[in-house]
Amino acid sequence: MDARKNFEAYTSLKPLKKNAVQLCGEEFIKSLINKKIYAKADEFWIEVNKNLSIPDDYYEQKQIQQQKEQDKKQQEEETEKQRLMDQKELVKQDNRIRDNWIVKVFQLPKSERLKDLSQKYLAEGTLIGDDQLLLSSHFSSNMYEARNQVINSIDNFERQQRKELSFLKHYKVLKQIYMIFLYLSGWDNYNKFLSQSQEKRCKENFTGVESWIGLEFSILDKLEEEGLLEQPQTKGNNYKKRTYVQLTKKGIRMTRELLKNIDLEGVDELLEDREYHEEYLHYKTSIDLRREQESGD
Repeated sequence: MDARKNFEAYTSLKPLKKNAVQLCGEEFIKSLINKKIYAKADEFWIEVNKNLSIPDDYYEQKQIQQQKEQDKKQQEEETEKQRLMDQKELVKQDNRIRDNWIVKVFQLPKSERLKDLSQKYLAEGTLIGDDQLLLSSHFSSNMYEARNQVINSIDNFERQQRKELSFLKHYKVLKQIYMIFLYLSGWDNYNKFLSQSQEKRCKENFTGVESWIGLEFSILDKLEEEGLLEQPQTKGNNYKKRTYVQLTKKGIRMTRELLKNIDLEGVDELLEDREYHEEYLHYKTSIDLRREQESGD
């Protein structure tokens, strides 16, 4: 029991001595002080509450009642919102804003309870042939604003779809290459805590192959020596901070030939996506011509 909270909940006043004097009278408060019961003590507020006939559980009961009222209000608002949605009126439909999408704009009916939703507009975008996919706008006071929100949602959805399709297309090939790389660059790992075997490096203790996720710098340096890639960050003061490499035309040409001659699922589709690289590889820039001349000299 918190006597202070009970006092505040019942009186809507802060638990201060002056407020207790105002409600109980100065004589009663003086009688408590004469008993050395001061306002800083819990006992003071227990006596004040008894004087005012405040129930010991008033604060808890008030909290419960407020929660019930809040739940009831929320339920009524949800019911009213559902009524508005059920009775919304179609004011505009367009099948040409985005390919394969139907965009509809609705207006909600008037509402006295939910004035913030009264006669507001709501737009919905439906993908043709997919009844499960529905994109909705926020409630808006402007029909065109609601429609534009759905159009933006459609654009974001399609952008994400293209991103996911691109990832899956690359993953189909890279899954195999990554596993080969991680396996070849890894080392055997054994459980250090199993004691039933005297020999730590044995089949009973083997748990798998571990591998660093970073590429080996010594191999990158060797590839750069052979002209297959460049490491721009190694040329300045950030040698230890290098984070990327740039494949040269020679490196691209070799890698494309490797992929053409390796049996990996999905590789043909990936090579086709970058077929334009062939044109780049056969085109000689002024820099390429100068390098050829220098190497010939």
